[in-house]
Amino acid sequence: MLHHLTVDQLHQSLERQAQLLRPRGLLLHGLCAGTTAEEYGGLQDQRYTPETLEAAVPETLDLVECDFYQEMSIDGSLRVVLRPKQEADDA
Repeated sequence: MLHHLTVDQLHQSLERQAQLLRPRGLLLHGLCAGTTAEEYGGLQDQRYTPETLEAAVPETLDLVECDFYQEMSIDGSLRVVLRPKQEADDA
């Protein structure tokens, strides 16, 4: 459902999710792939490419994986894996 958020809202949501993760936790998401941002009756439909998604990821997270996969259509979705950036002491 994250495709119903604006890019700024997604950024804020990912920041909050990172705060709630346990140490060494991962965030796993599937997002709609594409290059469009439209609104239908007040409902946002924001699509992402690996490049546009990377720009929305907060500084506190590392984008571990972002690959296309087929859910409804070929290359119609992005599989996303994020993790908190490790402190120098944790590395």
